[in-house]
Amino acid sequence: MDDYNFVYRMASLKDALRAASPLRYGCFKPKVGKDYIDALNELPCARPHNAEYVGTYMWANVLYAAFIKMANDKKTNDRVHARCREIVAKYVKVPVDRNLRYRTGTFFSYVAEEDWNAGNRGVRCFLWLGEDRTVSRSLKGAGTRGLPVQ
Repeated sequence: MDDYNFVYRMASLKDALRAASPLRYGCFKPKVGKDYIDALNELPCARPHNAEYVGTYMWANVLYAAFIKMANDKKTNDRVHARCREIVAKYVKVPVDRNLRYRTGTFFSYVAEEDWNAGNRGVRCFLWLGEDRTVSRSLKGAGTRGLPVQ
């Protein structure tokens, strides 16, 4: 996920993300540091994990430095997490209501400055079950049974 090297391909990428694919983000067991996630270790969703990629949304057309300043602002950071929770709700098929924040946490990542300046302003959202809770399947479409209020 954090490898920003170009990979040249000779075939079409049409439908490359519809089924299981090495190009598709999935489930993770993050290594958590003091304030940040130090590493995202991807693993098959059938293995115990506590995080899953749920989707990406596009940030406003602003300079990278302005984005970083906003992303580190608590009010903006809270809005990013709220937007990611909405993406989690759609992915898992749970309601967007006042209980959503008690079903899951979120974390997000974004692209490197060079990619941002080239026009990729995607903010990647992940559901986060916490360090002490794991599942051994994808939560896509799992509904309220898969992501109950905690």
